[in-house]
Amino acid sequence: MACSICPNNLESDLSSLLCGHVFHRNCITQWINTSATCPRCREPVRMGDIRACRLMRTSSMQDNKLVVIIRDIYNNKFSIDGLEPNTKVEELKRRIYDYNRVRVDQQRLVRE
Repeated sequence: MACSICPNNLESDLSSLLCGHVFHRNCITQWINTSATCPRCREPVRMGDIRACRLMRTSSMQDNKLVVIIRDIYNNKFSIDGLEPNTKVEELKRRIYDYNRVRVDQQRLVRE
């Protein structure tokens, strides 16, 4: 998947906006300095809307699914509130599966 601002692939140093679109951190920072809209969907954005993120995907997961998951987490449509601190990874995977109907074997959770 390529950055919408520069011609390079999205592999590292990534940031997302509240709308869920992902860019290189430097690209989106420079963009917002000159334009107050998302380069993909033209939603209004501010510098405070930029969130660091890591993009992890398996070969069978579609790029659109990643954007939807990121956007839904930011918009509080998917939440892990109420989970105990020692919740098992399998329970988290089950909740994600229930939410977006992606098979568990196609998911990877990343601990930051």
